[in-house]
Order: sequence, then structure tokens, then C-alpha cells
Amino acid sequence: MQQTSVHQYVERVVDLTDPDANQILNFTTEDARNLLRDQPGEAMLKVAGSFALVAQAGKTVKMARSLDRPMRYFLAKRSEGPMLIVASRIDAIYDWLQREGFGAQFHPSYTRMVPAHHVVEIQLMGITYFSPFLEKTSSQGLKYVIPLSSSGILAGLHVLHPCGPTGSDR
Repeated sequence: MQQTSVHQYVERVVDLTDPDANQILNFTTEDARNLLRDQPGEAMLKVAGSFALVAQAGKTVKMARSLDRPMRYFLAKRSEGPMLIVASRIDAIYDWLQREGFGAQFHPSYTRMVPAHHVVEIQLMGITYFSPFLEKTSSQGLKYVIPLSSSGILAGLHVLHPCGPTGSDR
């Protein structure tokens, strides 16, 4: 009997956002993060105030922000598995990658902005090619796929869930 070995990739999430900048009126930051992690995107409608949140459950990472809080992310490749870096500014992502020895992977066009009043969900998968896409459901229930930059390193499944006051796709 032949024994096969399955490589288990180790994902890593680096959250460079400032938790003290959150001004959530009706939840603690940790409770809002748990809501983001454990509930459908529509549940974020319950969160009042200003926030930029990252929540992880296994290989799934969810990000949400209010209109006044910028949030960008970058997927980097490591031999151990994918790494997601999240920050309010591109230069914070670049500086962190430079300090950690991943600066050669960075280009500003490889970063993505988390749209305000949406939940972005990413599945961190250990694969060695870049084939990401956005699957977006419009307020009319139509699904469409948006290809992202073809120049990059790592793949992720990105799903947007509207959570804004109107549920529109702005």
C-alpha cells in the first residue's frame, strides 16, 4: 500500500489597521469582529459607527469597513502558504513587506481596496498561481464575476456581500 503525503499550507493574516481608530457605537470592537466572522454579511448592518475590521476563521478571512475608514489588502506568497496583509494605507503594506523580506512581491496595483459597506470574504488557499476573481451579487440578485489583475502571485476567492444601508452595488 502506497502512502501519500498531503502538504498542509499555513495561512497568515497580518492586520495593520489601528483598532483604536474604530468608533463603534453599539458593540465593542471584538464583538463587531465576531459578528463579521460568524454571521452573513448582512449582519454588519447592525454595526453603527466608524470601523475597519478583519476577522479570520481558519482559511476564511472577512473584511468590512465604513465609508470613512480606508482599508486595502495585499496577498503575498510564502513557501508555507498564503499571507494576507491588511492596512489603511498602501505605504503601510509596502513598508511591512520590505521589513519582512517580501518587498520584491509588492506593486501598488496588486493591492485591492475593501469597498465601504460591503463584506469582502477571501479564502486563503495554498496554490502557486494567481487566478483571483470577484464574485459580486447585485441588489437585483444578479451574479457576475470580475477578473482581477492577471499579474500577481496568489489566488483567493473573493466574495462581496452588500451590507450598506441601501444594499446597492456602488
